[in-house]
Amino acid sequence: MRLVFPLCNQKPATAIKVCGFRLPICSRCLGAVLGSFSATAIPVTLSLVTVSTCCLLILPMAWDGYKSYFAGGTTNGKRFVTGLLAGGALSVLLGLIF
Repeated sequence: MRLVFPLCNQKPATAIKVCGFRLPICSRCLGAVLGSFSATAIPVTLSLVTVSTCCLLILPMAWDGYKSYFAGGTTNGKRFVTGLLAGGALSVLLGLIF
């Protein structure tokens, strides 16, 4: 089943299985969504977080995405963790900007 989520590849090989059911989004996007929700749910003092810190937290996902696209060498666990970091960082970064 394909959802309308243009940024997700929705490949079954990169999706996580939960109780025998394969989730409709890939593990990286699942991590990004959960990271974004957790970053907005946990009160963060925005004065402690800088834009450069957020950018540094986004870099692992960009590197992992580059590596998986060109070399094909990554795991669902790495995808999830890098998505979690980047999703939280993007959510905080939007809070800093707006």
